[in-house]
Amino acid sequence: MSWKYDVVVVGSGIAGPIVARNVARAGFSVLLIDKKWAIGTPKQCAEGISIKVFDKYDIPYDKRFINREIYGAKLYSPSGYELELRYKEVSGVILERKVFDKMLAYYASKAGADVLARTEALDVIRKDGNIAGIKAKHEDEPVEIYADIIVAADGVESTIARKAGINTYAPPHEFDSSYEYEMLIEGFDPDLIHLWFGNEVAPRGYVWVFPKDEDRANVGIGIASDHPETAKYYLDKWLKENNIPMRKILEVNVGVVPVGG
Repeated sequence: MSWKYDVVVVGSGIAGPIVARNVARAGFSVLLIDKKWAIGTPKQCAEGISIKVFDKYDIPYDKRFINREIYGAKLYSPSGYELELRYKEVSGVILERKVFDKMLAYYASKAGADVLARTEALDVIRKDGNIAGIKAKHEDEPVEIYADIIVAADGVESTIARKAGINTYAPPHEFDSSYEYEMLIEGFDPDLIHLWFGNEVAPRGYVWVFPKDEDRANVGIGIASDHPETAKYYLDKWLKENNIPMRKILEVNVGVVPVGG
């Protein structure tokens, strides 16, 4: 089985669907694929973004994927000082990433792109020394997808980019590891995001509380991935030290991101 498109976009996180939508709007045939059974899951994100993102990337301000509007941030220093930044207008939102990612793929599809979940890119196809497409598996069936342009939007250490000969390796110290609970939690202003800093709290990182409701939030941590202790160790330690019960956890998310990413 083989297909032909002008552009194939591998990966339906955030970048992939936006590229696919824009390419389709320009009148080119485009296929957006993702290896997951359902686009948007599992979540690997604290789900907070600036309000400016919607205009910058031409994303509709759609209440279907917005949990809560945020009006600023509260920062907690290692020495115990607190700094509150509160604005009169909305400065950011807490998303529901499972819905957000799927809606981005929906917008790409509405613009004319073909979208296929459960379609995994395995390798590139070469013809006369040039990359002519990708070999993939669609619902466990092999398929060859030919295209003039392949967009590797499948993560920081992209498999398809590596197969194309691009060195995507990065040493462990250039990554941060994260651990997060979506949980019931009280006592924090739900109109602000909350960030704790300090090497005792989170080596080369921070702890966050991103409210999704009045009493529900993403509570997570990011630390240097080459640290001897895990992100989970530091997050559980922080929760215990702050007397936050750990018997109201709705979801657990684990991730690895490039430093500053």
